[in-house]
Amino acid sequence: MENNKEKRMQEKIDDSYELMLAIEKFLIDKLNATIDGHGTTTDYKDNEADCDVRVDGKRYNITISEKEEDND
Repeated sequence: MENNKEKRMQEKIDDSYELMLAIEKFLIDKLNATIDGHGTTTDYKDNEADCDVRVDGKRYNITISEKEEDND
């Protein structure tokens, strides 16, 4: 059971990184951005990915995190 939970959590982290890579590609292609670095996430609790970006000489940190689903 625990192994399945860990697998699902790893898949969520992988999804966050895939989304971040797509965002980075967009920024590079459309805004001529430079990616200065990537953060690392090993904690299953936050499901986050981040990167440091430069656009027009300004520096940004972009962080994405998965929101919990509302079960209304």
